[in-house]
This record gives sequence, C-alpha cells and structure tokens, in this order.
Amino acid sequence: MKGLIIKDILNLRNYMKQLILVFIFFIAYGIFLKNGVFVGSMITLMLSMQVITTMSYDEYAKWDKYALTMNINRKDIVLSKYVFF
Repeated sequence: MKGLIIKDILNLRNYMKQLILVFIFFIAYGIFLKNGVFVGSMITLMLSMQVITTMSYDEYAKWDKYALTMNINRKDIVLSKYVFF
C-alpha cells in the first residue's frame, strides 16, 4: 500500500506546483479580506479534490487494468486512496 500512495504523490508532482500557487493566492486573498474562514474552506476544498484528481490520472493511464494483473487486492487500492485523502 505504501507504493500505491507514493505512486499518487509522484503522479501529482507537477500538479502540486500549480496547487501551491493557488494556495498562496487564496492566502493572500484571505489576508486582504481579513477572513480566515475563507482560506480554511478553500484549502480544504482543494485538498479534497486531490483524490478525484488521482483517480482521473489513474483512469487516463488505464491503471486499473494494470493493477488487477498485479498482486494487489482491490481493497488495498481503495484503502490507499482513503489514506492518501
């Protein structure tokens, strides 16, 4: 399962650079508005979308078909997504 989580992190490596820029923008915007709840809610929303993004990357690469040929249970794949979240 550790390998599956590392796979998701490596898949999102380029996307993380963009995500950090968006976080910086939301933090600056929240400071400008003097509203910390806005910043917290947007960061929570963006981080929860990461799981959906990893699933779309897996679907694009046809990872599910490949994973089923390996010695990985479906439960481990689903559990790794929950742990990644």
